[in-house]
This record gives sequence, structure tokens and C-alpha cells, in this order.
Amino acid sequence: MPFKFNHLVQLLEDLNTARKQVQSSSTRHSRPADEIIIKWFSRHESDIVRHGPSAVAFLSCMLLDRVPNRVYGLREKSLASVLCKALFIENTSRGRQLHEWEATGLDFATCLEKNVMALAENDPPAAHREVTLEDIDAALRQLAANSKFASPEMRRHRDGVKSEISLRSILSRLHSREAKWFVRIIQRSYAPVQIPESLVLGCFHFLLPDILSFQNSIDEAVEVLGKPDLISIPHNPPSVLQQQYRQECARYLTPKLGVMVKRLEYFKARSIRHCCQMANLRTMSVERKYDGWYCQIHIDKSKGKECIQIFSKRGKDSTKPFILLHGALEAGLRLSHPECAITQNCILEGEMLVWSRSRQAILPFEKIRKYTQYGGRTIGAGGDSPRSSDEQLMIIFYDCLWHDNQNLVNEPHCVRRQHLEEIVSVTEGLAQLGDRREIRFGSASAKEELRKFFGYAIEQRWEGFVLKGRRDPYLSAGWHTNAIKLKKDYIKGLGDAADLCIIGGRKDPLEAEKYGGSLSWTIFYVACLQNKEVVQRFGTKPKFLILDILTRQTMSEGTFRELNQRGLGFCVPFSGSTEQMDVNIEQPGIMRQPPTVLFTKPFVVEVTGAAFTKTADVAYYALRFPRDVKLHFDRPLTETHSFEELQEMARESLMPADHEEQEDVDWILRLTEADGKSNRCVDLHAGGTPSPSCVSTASVSTCMSSPLTASRVDHVGILPTQSPLSNFSVAVKPDAKPNPKTASTWQSSPLALPANRAQPADESAALPPPINYVLSPGNGVKRNHEESKLPSVANKRPRKDSFKRLFIPLQSSLQNKTYAVHPYEPPAVFRSPTKSIEQTPSPFPISQQQKPLRELKNVTTKRGLEKLGSPRAESVDHGEMGTTKTVDEHVGNMSNEGQAPVGSAHGLDGVILKVMSFSALSPLDIKSVNWVTVVYAQLIDNVPSKLVRNTIYETVRTISKEYKRHRGTEKKRHRIARHAEDLEYQLQQPRQPQRRMILFYDEKIRSSFVDSSPDIVLKGAGDVLRKRQAKKYFAGALLMTAHEDTEDVVSRAIWDWHESVRLLNELRS
Repeated sequence: MPFKFNHLVQLLEDLNTARKQVQSSSTRHSRPADEIIIKWFSRHESDIVRHGPSAVAFLSCMLLDRVPNRVYGLREKSLASVLCKALFIENTSRGRQLHEWEATGLDFATCLEKNVMALAENDPPAAHREVTLEDIDAALRQLAANSKFASPEMRRHRDGVKSEISLRSILSRLHSREAKWFVRIIQRSYAPVQIPESLVLGCFHFLLPDILSFQNSIDEAVEVLGKPDLISIPHNPPSVLQQQYRQECARYLTPKLGVMVKRLEYFKARSIRHCCQMANLRTMSVERKYDGWYCQIHIDKSKGKECIQIFSKRGKDSTKPFILLHGALEAGLRLSHPECAITQNCILEGEMLVWSRSRQAILPFEKIRKYTQYGGRTIGAGGDSPRSSDEQLMIIFYDCLWHDNQNLVNEPHCVRRQHLEEIVSVTEGLAQLGDRREIRFGSASAKEELRKFFGYAIEQRWEGFVLKGRRDPYLSAGWHTNAIKLKKDYIKGLGDAADLCIIGGRKDPLEAEKYGGSLSWTIFYVACLQNKEVVQRFGTKPKFLILDILTRQTMSEGTFRELNQRGLGFCVPFSGSTEQMDVNIEQPGIMRQPPTVLFTKPFVVEVTGAAFTKTADVAYYALRFPRDVKLHFDRPLTETHSFEELQEMARESLMPADHEEQEDVDWILRLTEADGKSNRCVDLHAGGTPSPSCVSTASVSTCMSSPLTASRVDHVGILPTQSPLSNFSVAVKPDAKPNPKTASTWQSSPLALPANRAQPADESAALPPPINYVLSPGNGVKRNHEESKLPSVANKRPRKDSFKRLFIPLQSSLQNKTYAVHPYEPPAVFRSPTKSIEQTPSPFPISQQQKPLRELKNVTTKRGLEKLGSPRAESVDHGEMGTTKTVDEHVGNMSNEGQAPVGSAHGLDGVILKVMSFSALSPLDIKSVNWVTVVYAQLIDNVPSKLVRNTIYETVRTISKEYKRHRGTEKKRHRIARHAEDLEYQLQQPRQPQRRMILFYDEKIRSSFVDSSPDIVLKGAGDVLRKRQAKKYFAGALLMTAHEDTEDVVSRAIWDWHESVRLLNELRS
């Protein structure tokens, strides 16, 4: 018996009602969707046919994403015309209502229901004329077959009937409520209702999910269920019998030529540490992920010249659109040669890319669009350059699923790879095997090996990695055999980021329904300034270019709600030119759905994406997959990236780094930070404490000292066998005895040593005392220093200052060569350089009674510290002053000259110097104006870098956080002192606001001001930085003010050099 459409409509209405009830706070205990679907299947048990065309129609109407070959080519505008013709309302008020559906505030389908169909309901049809799912499926098949985007298989069913005639027989028998859901089937989405696919498949037949994994087509899966051996199997047997029935079905669970195999599923790794945990001691094939178009290639040599069939990522037959790839497939597989390794057939996986013969390189992702055609024309290539004779399509193969009637899906990856290597004839620029390396995650060196390999991959601008278990089958049986995907933008803080503006919004009624319908906007438009320079200089009206849209999925719910609330106060109707701004739109997709409102005060946001790309039909770069939106209410428009800056950032991020720059070193450091401080150097397999290497060169961790020869490398090309990190030597002062704990911390730390530390006279002076490793059955590895009498503590981790290498000090940059580490890029997980006051007690007992710091041998008392409530930063050797002279002594000298001391118990200087540690110059070094205003100077590397601003903002956040913590600590100590009636202790308060200015300059400034007398440069640094020739090295400035009545630090970022000089002069006066 055919299944009636109104039964499905009732299910959809029930799910929609339940969704609305769940959104209401007073009805949180409404029936969940799963319960509704299970009861619905039970209620219509006798009506559901589970074999034959009726089953295909049922599943095709229930699961719209399961029929990718049905492309109707009908958007709202064209669909409105077809429906008006089908209902004979072309020149009526109802027809105009449908064409103007956007003005009603309803979605298209709801507008058809309420403003068109409900005004003239059809008479209820007779029982034998009620619309069935078979009727709808047949009509939609014809609609797709007659579309100009139809696949070759669908074109065989063309009958030339117009779309309105095909739909008229259905619409004339539908109620308005049913018509709404019928239109949503044409739109290929039941939104806002969500139907859980796995639950529906399981309720229909428990074998269906297993069959679809091998033959990812409803038609083919239903055909398998209709096999004589399987047709008698019940759709929902007792669980004790299901395994037996699965064994009976096993011989049918094989791939089939011409039917797509389900794509491999991945788990996303959020850090190197997370990736190693998911690898779970497996030996993994770490393969390069290529940024191209996925292809599943079916070769059937029995078809002669038409033996190639290609499926796209979404399961569409793309054999004809990818016709230009056929030549590369024929060359790589040697299909016309007697040496061809394919005797009958095969199924391969690969990535389609564009190769440049002159550059001998793979071109960016957006270059592929102009080489594919759908319906006889290219899609999204309007802004791309024309095809070049120097370019050609190529294929990168990375898996083999079927070879000469042999099913390889259940075979381990190493076997599949062996078949792949036998089949593919590597031809540069046409057909190649993917770059990969095998890593044994059961070894101690695996974590560091993966980190170094990934750092190299980022340096070479690879998209990422895909990790497949050497012994794992293609289709995963659980999380322990799943493949892993590792990309830079998956790791927090490492994706490409840009400061942009949200300038407008739009409400999608369907999206608003998902979140309760009370939202003003569900889509936000992100843009960049096109005239930033004139806005900065003359305050002219800003001109914006809309780059992309942001939805709820790209930001947190709190950010989404806040944009809806704050935008209400300053929104105006959209216009290309308003009193507040001009707006340009170049993307056709955004032109079709422009903003409905503009915000007179745009929101400044920081947006993260997966690299840069040229979006469809435009010639400029924008962030790919923008997400992780962060609002910044304290930044003006002029502190965002302009269009020119964005393009420069894109070109820089896409250009592979020069090997001499050692950019991978910096990425390795940031990946280490992303793993978190608590597990930075711990070997997950050893179970003990991290052990620093005792050789003359310092390693990042124990893992780095392990040889890389244990792993296999295939087709990687130029890959450094040893990271430059392992060549960092430990530097100590020749006249000082190194602290064993400090030396070991330096040795095992992934952070480079400050460039301004004095180098030892000979190599032996740089070595820390020998370290003995004592094995304890209870506590693992302990470290005993021969020359230290300090007690050894089990599981002791060396401290690492994640902010120490962020900047390069001015004087050391003027005189010394620094390491090739980019100090301007912040770590992925930022931690304050000092620990909080209230910490959890250590679980290990202290072996000796604690002593005051002054009594320890490795601690030297510094003059001036006794008078201050908080310690200053460590001494900085600037060449001019003695190496033992501290910043506090400089402050004391200033006080002796008749000025009040800069420091106070909770002064801003102590916090700034503590945060910047080795990188801050003392006040005298740059000729401070007076004791209230102090100027610091910082040098950074590469001013145009995209992360300079993020680093400066990170500085503000860190100083503010540390200052607030410091104030809280002083107040707490003051309360304790008062409670103990210690009359000598008094809390010092700043008598007036403390104003500090930090200037940021490119470290290349040293090449412009170095002369024979470095003392002159040093003493005149404050004047040098104000000279006009220093303008081109200027990166930014910070003006920070602290008041005595608050714990907050008021900061202001300055990006204009002239303004920074003006403020500097004001401070002097």
C-alpha cells in the first residue's frame, strides 16, 4: 500500500512543535525528537514498505541529503514563477505576494502556506487520490531529469515536460500545510526541523547503515535488502540475533562499480597532544592533506573508452564536469598501455589539483574552478584569471578501495597502499602519490617527531595532515581505528586571523525559528576598510567592502546574542551610500542577499579562518571559513585591517617560507605552547618526569633527542632531519656559577634564550653541571645535580616563561645578532609569566625545611629590592651599564637626582618589567622625562606581519591581568600586616596616575642607526625613535594609565607614528 504524504507531514509538524516547546523555558520536559520518530515508525509499521520502489521513495523523501543526484536548479525567484504558473496565479495579488515573500518576514515555504494557499484551500481529495510519497518521488525525479544541471544518469529519464506541469498535479491535491513541506522538499531542507539520519535508517532496517557504508546510494542499498537471502530478515530483530543476520549479509557488503563508497570519517585533532592521544600507540601513516577537490575514481575497463567515472565529495557523478582530468588519469594509471596494473577494474581516491609547469608547483585552491563545468558553464570563476597553457589538472592518489574484483575496504592501510603503489605510475604534474611519513606513536619520540613534521608542513604552507592507522581498515569500527585530521586552524590561536568590521545584518526567518524567532538578525556581514589611510588622517567617511557573512555557527551564542542586542540602538536601512559610510559588494552571492540594515557604529571583531582564498567570482583574497568571532569594543575602526593590508597578509600566508628563515622553529614553539604547560615535555609512554638531555646541545624535550630513523618517510622531499631548535646552546655568564635548576630549565625549554645574554668564553663554560638520572620505583625519574645541595623533588617540571621571547630588546638588537625566531607571534595558549598566589599544595612532601631566599647559595641579594613591595625584573645587560646593575638602581639614581621614585608597591613599572622580563629597557636607557611618565621601547620582527597587532593587544591583556593580580596581592598582604599589628608595613599608594608609554619598532631599525659609538645610540634612543627616519620602522605604541582608585589599567593603542610622537612630547612637557 502506498505511503501517504500527510503521514510524513504530521511527523514534521510534531517535530516542529516539539522544537518550539523545547525552546520555551517552561516546557523543558517535552518529548524529544527521537521519541517522536520511534513512536511514529511504530504507529505506521504496517504502512511502511521496506523493499522495492516504495522503500526508495520513502527514504528519498525522509532523508533529502541522501539523493545528491537530484539537482532542480530552482531558487526562490525561479521557483516562485514556476509555482505561480502551476497554481494559475501569475497576475494576481497572491502571485505578487509570493514574488515579494521577503517583505513578509516569513520564509518562502511559510509564505506560500499562509499568504497564497490558505487564501484558497483546495478541496480534500478522495482517499484514492491522496498524494503519496511515490507520487512526490516520481514528480521530483522528472523535475531533476529536466534540469540543465542533471547528471548523465538522470538525463536518460528526460521527457521534456515543463516544471509547472509536473508540479501542478501534486499541488492541486495538497492542503496549504502540506504544500509548505512539499516546497521544502524541493528546496532540499526541512529546516528548522532536523531529522536524525542514523535513527531513521535504524528504524527503517537495522542493516541499512552497514550497507550504505559500502554502497552509498539509497537505490542500491534497497536493492541489496531485496536479495533473496536477505528479504526475509526482519527489519528490527532482537539484539541477540542481529549479529547472526549481519554475518549473513556480509557477502553483500562490498563496493560496487558505479556506486560511491562512503567517504572516510575523521576525528579532528585540537593539538599535537590531542592527536597523540587519539593515535593511541598505533603506527600511523601521516599523509599530507592537499587543498583540492576530492575525487573517487571508478575504473571499469569493460566499458572501453568510457571506463572512467568520477564522484565528487557530495556523491554527485562529476565525470563530465571533470573531463579535463581524464588525461591525467589515463597517464597515471596507464589505461591504454599493456603495462597497466588494472586488469579489470579498480576504485581509487585522490585529490584534483592544478599544476604549474613553469613554477613546478601546485597552485592554490581557487585555480580549480575555471577547469570544471556544470551545465556547460564554469561556476564561480567570474573573477579568476583565464586558463593558461602553462597550467594543467593533476591528481594526487592516496587510497585504493577495490582492485580487480578484490575488496580492499576491510584490508589494513598498508595493504591498500601497496596496491596503490603498484597501480599508479608517478608522473610529475599529472599523477603522483601523496607525501607521507609513518610515525610509531608507541615510541617515546613520536610526539616530538609529529610536532617537527607539522612545523615543517606549516612552513611549506601545506593544508594539514591526515593520519591513518597502518593496520586499520578503510571503514572505521570505532574511535580507536578512526582516521585523524590535523590542521593548523583546528588548534586554538594558530589559525589565520584578521581584524575586521561587522557593518550590517539580515534576518533569515528559518534560522530565526531555530533560535526562538525573537532575533533581529541571523546573518552578519563582515567587511574591511578600503580608505583606511584617509579616514585616519582626515576623518573622512569610511568606505567598506563586504567580504563574507557570519552566522550563529561561526560564533558563540553569547556573541550572537550580544550583536543582536547592541545593534538595535544604531541600525538604519541598508543603502550603498549613507551619511555614515559607503558600502561596496562584489560577490554575486551577497548581492542576491544583501544586508537589510547597516550599523552606524560598526562592530570591530577579530575573525579566525582556515587560510586565505579567493572566493567565487571575485579577484581578491578573504579568510576561508571565517569563524571564532571575538568582539572588541575598545578598538576604533582605524585599528582594523584595511583591504590592502588584508591582501598583503594573504600573499604572505600563502607564500612558502624560505628555508633559511627557519620559520618551522617558531611554529614548533607555538605548537608546544598549544599542548599546555602541564604536559609540554612529558613522554606519555614513559610515565615518568621529563628528563633533559645531558649533551652539549639543548633539546626541546626528551622526545627530540630520539632518532628519527625509526620512522618511514615517503615522498616528503626536502625535510630537515634535525630542527634548528636542537642547536641552541645554553649560555651562562662566564663569571657566574650557573644555577643547576636554571640551567636544566634552559636546556629543556622550547623557548630560545634571550639574545642579550653574554656568551661563554669557551664551549665548556656553557655546559650545565652533569645530571644523574636516578630511577625510583614509586616516583619515576628524579634529577640529581652533582653540584647542587638543593633537595630533589620527584615530578618536578621546569618553569617556562611563555612571554619571555615575545620581544627583542632595543639595545641587544642594536648590538647583537638574535635568533631566527619570530617574537611577534603570540603562543596559542597564553599563560601569565607568574603563578597565582593561591596554588594547590604539592602532593610531594618537602624533604628539607624551607629557608629564606637570601640563605640559598644560588640567590643573590640585589640592592634596592628591600625597599620595594614587589620585585623588579631581572637585570638586563645593555652593554653600557654593568651586568649587575639592576633597574631598581636606575630608579634609585633618578630619585637621587631630585625626582620621586618611579616604583611603588603596586606600581605599573614592576608589572611591565615583570611581564616583558628580558625585553624592557630601564627608564634611564631612553631618557625618561620624569618620575611620573616613563617610556619603554620594544623591537619586533617584521612590522607588516599579521600578528603584530595581536601581540600588542596580548601585551595589554597580560599587563592588565598581572596588574590587577598584583594589586589584589598587595591588599591581601596589607590586611595580613594590619592583623598582625605590624606598624612598619604600610601599603604604598601612587599619589597621582601613572602613565607609561611603550613604543614598538621593527628590529631593522638597528641597521639605520648603528655607528661607531653604540653609547651615543643608546643614550639618545629616546630621541632617535622620534626622528623622521624612524617612521618606516614604526609598528605601534601603547599608552597605559593606572589610577590609585582602581585596579584596572586604561590602555590606548596608537598606530600612527605622528600621533605617538605627539603624545610622547606631551608626556615630556
